[in-house]
Amino acid sequence: MNSLSATDVCVIVVGILAVMVWGLWKSGRQRTVEDYFLAGGRLQWWLVSISMYSNLLTPMSFIGVSGWIFAKDSRWFVGNAIAGALALYFAAALWIPLWSSLRPLSIFEYLERRFHPAVRTFGAVLFLVQMICWLGNLLVSTADVFERLTALPMLGCLGGVLLAATLYTFVGGARADVMSDLAHFCILLFSLAVLAFALLREFHWSPGDLYSAASTRISTTTGHTSTTIFSAEFDLAIEGTFWAILFHRFYGVLTFGTEQLTVQRLLATQGQGGMRRAMWGFVSLDLVVTGISVLVAWGLVASFQRQPEPALEGNPDALMMSYVGKALPSGVRGLVLSGVLAALMASYDTGLNSLSNIVLNDIYRRFFVSGKSERHYLAVSRILTLAFAVAIFFFALWQQQHRNVTALQRVGQYAALFSGPLASAFLLGVLFRRTSTLSAWAGIVAALMFSLTFNGIPSVLRPFVQGVNWIWVAGFSTLAGVALGWIVSFAGRGRSDEELRGLTVWNPAVK
Repeated sequence: MNSLSATDVCVIVVGILAVMVWGLWKSGRQRTVEDYFLAGGRLQWWLVSISMYSNLLTPMSFIGVSGWIFAKDSRWFVGNAIAGALALYFAAALWIPLWSSLRPLSIFEYLERRFHPAVRTFGAVLFLVQMICWLGNLLVSTADVFERLTALPMLGCLGGVLLAATLYTFVGGARADVMSDLAHFCILLFSLAVLAFALLREFHWSPGDLYSAASTRISTTTGHTSTTIFSAEFDLAIEGTFWAILFHRFYGVLTFGTEQLTVQRLLATQGQGGMRRAMWGFVSLDLVVTGISVLVAWGLVASFQRQPEPALEGNPDALMMSYVGKALPSGVRGLVLSGVLAALMASYDTGLNSLSNIVLNDIYRRFFVSGKSERHYLAVSRILTLAFAVAIFFFALWQQQHRNVTALQRVGQYAALFSGPLASAFLLGVLFRRTSTLSAWAGIVAALMFSLTFNGIPSVLRPFVQGVNWIWVAGFSTLAGVALGWIVSFAGRGRSDEELRGLTVWNPAVK
C-alpha cells in the first residue's frame, strides 16, 4: 500500500484550512446563546438540509458502507434509503408542529414541562453519554484510515484536524458549523465521485461488468451476494430483511423528534414550512448519496474479487482505504482522504456544539447559575466545548482497544442502548394525555433494562440474552418502555387539557 505523499498532505491541509476559514468568515458575531446553538433560527432551509445530512454522513458511513456490503450485502442501505423517503411524511406530521411551536434550545426542556426536572436531567445525561460514545468512535474509525496510510501513531495524527474543528465550533457556534458543513458536503461528494470514476475506469466503463464481478462474492455471514438489495425472510438475528428495515423505519418515524442533533438543526430555520422543506431536502440528498455510495461499494468489492487480499477478510472496514492506498495516484489520494476528514469534521463540530448546549441549558443554567447575562453563558458554552473535546479524545483512546466488530455496528449498539429509554420518555409525553412523571420513569427503566438484557454495553457487558440483532433492540426496548409507562398511567390521574396545551399531538398549542 502506498503511503501519503507530500502532495497528498498539502491537499489535506489546504482543504482543512479552507473549510475552517470559510466557516468562521460566514459565522458572523455570536451575541446570544440562540445565535451560538441555533444560528438565530434564520438559516435557509437548503443549508439546514445539507447540514443535517453532513452530520449523519460520518467517516463510519463514508468508509463503513463498503465494509458492510463487503462483509454482508446491500439490503440494509438500499432498503433504508427508499423506506426513509416514504416514512418522511409521517415523521414530519408527528413532530414538526410540536417543535415549531415550542422552539426550545434543548429538546430536554420538553421533559421538564411535561413531567419533572429530574426526567429532563436524566434524559440530558443519557444524551451526553450517547454522544461521547458516537463521537469517540468517529475518531477511531478516522484514525484507522490515517494509521494505514501514514507512519503517525493512532489518533495522534488527528490532533491538527480536531484542533481545527474545535476552533471554529468554539468561535463561530452553530452558524460556523452549518457553513462549514456545506463545504464538507461538497468535498465528500466530490471524493465519492472520484472513487466511482476510478472504479468504473478499472472495469472499462462497463457498470455491467462491475456489477457482475461484485455479484460473485457471497457473504459467509448472511449467505447473500454483495449486490443483493432485497429479501423477505423473517429472522431476529439479522438486520437486512424487508421486515427489519420496515420496523426500523417505523421506529424512526416515532423517534425522529427525539434526536437532539436533528431538532437543533431544524430549529435553525424559520417556521414549519422551512422545517418541512429542510426534511425533504435531507431525504433527497440521502437517495442521491446512497446510490453513489452503493455503486462505489460494489466497485470496491468487484476490485477485491479480481485481486483478493486475505487480510481484508477479517477487517472489512479497511476495504476502501486499501484500494485508495494501492490504486489511486498521489494527490488523488489526498482528495479522497479530505472527504474522510470532511465527514469527521461535519459530525464532530455539530456533536460538540450540541454537547455544550445540553450541559449549559439543561444542567448549568437550570440548576446552578441562572439569571446571568448572555455574555456569561456564551463564555461558559465555549469552555464546555473545549472540555468535551478533551473528553471525547480520551474516550476514543479507550475505544480504540475494542474494535472487534465493524464501526457501524459498534456505534449502532451504543445507540440501541441509549435511544430506547430516551424515546420512551418523549413518546409517553407526546402520544398520551394521562401519562405522569411516574409513567415516564417506569418507561425509562423498562426500556433501559430491555436494552441491557438484549444488547448489553459494548466493550463492557455482554447481553444476557443472545440471538437478537442490535437493529431490533432499540425499537423493542422503546415499545417495552411505552407499554409499561402506559399501563402505569392508569394508577393515577393525568394533567388537565389546559396544562397539556401544546405538549401532546392531541392538544396542540393555540395558534
